[in-house]
Amino acid sequence: MINRHHMSGSTSKKRHFSRTQHIKVIKNYYPEPLKTDVYKRMRPIPQINLKGFWLKEAGFPINAPVKIQAMNECIVITIDHDRPMPKPEMSNDMEYRYLFIDDLPGKHQAPILGVIDKWIEQYKQARS
Repeated sequence: MINRHHMSGSTSKKRHFSRTQHIKVIKNYYPEPLKTDVYKRMRPIPQINLKGFWLKEAGFPINAPVKIQAMNECIVITIDHDRPMPKPEMSNDMEYRYLFIDDLPGKHQAPILGVIDKWIEQYKQARS
């Protein structure tokens, strides 16, 4: 459930965001360095994946620097205000350009991106 309301007593347009997500800690593998063997043994490690439109709603834009504090059975993720915030991503209509193209093999990405880049340039010229 999402609870959204304007913060009382504030002139800011920031909204309070609250949402509970239920996810699972999954298993991934990481190479374990061994001094005697040429090959490294893959060691299972826990992994948590966070993704979704709700992250942006909660104040975590793409490429934002984050700070992760881990305690016993608790993880707190906040924006790291000590690091510079990157420039905002391109507008919503432009960022969809990468949505599925990034899933293609590299040799197929370049020709498609070249055509799209030309189209974007023509669009910008037509608007100016």
